[in-house]
Amino acid sequence: LHEKNYQLIWWLRSEGSLTLAIDYCAMAHELNLPQKDETDQDIIVQAVRKWLEANNSWLIIFDNAKELNTIQKYLPGKGNGHILITSRNATWGGIGKIIDLKAWDRSESIKFLLMRTRNKDAADAKVVADVLGDLPLALEQAGAYMEMTGMSFAEYHQQFQQQRDDLLERGELSSNQTDTVAAIWQMTFREIIKQSIAPFQFLCLC
Repeated sequence: LHEKNYQLIWWLRSEGSLTLAIDYCAMAHELNLPQKDETDQDIIVQAVRKWLEANNSWLIIFDNAKELNTIQKYLPGKGNGHILITSRNATWGGIGKIIDLKAWDRSESIKFLLMRTRNKDAADAKVVADVLGDLPLALEQAGAYMEMTGMSFAEYHQQFQQQRDDLLERGELSSNQTDTVAAIWQMTFREIIKQSIAPFQFLCLC
């Protein structure tokens, strides 16, 4: 909706220091800064920060940040852009406004599933949205899975329920949100194994 208001929108994987540094320095190439090919990473970081401080209309997203000290050196000291931090940690009140994200409205979930899967069965989409608790991450994972496998909403719902029952029998469920994500991941892993065992072994190693 507001994309046209920004000259730069940049997503930073912030769960680890390595991915954060790589994504942040990649902005230097996007902006074609003179320091973009420096071998010293700190020089690139400082160049990007100076650009952000001197320019307007940018949006930087620190995704899945754990705590302030992991992103501190990447935050511009001034500037007329916007910073969005997503995190499971609720202790960010000292540097910005906290917005507690809730599950989507059912109508939003149905609309998303129909768009994500290009399936037109709204009634079955409603059933899937209900069993996934309208959780955006779960809906995206489910949509991607159905797109990959060509599975219908009804088939997905049946397989998802079976997976949850299997996890319940093994005593591996703990909370509604955790249960939902766990069942989706188990379904995805099983599909990967059907294709090839090597990617599954690699994911387990990771």
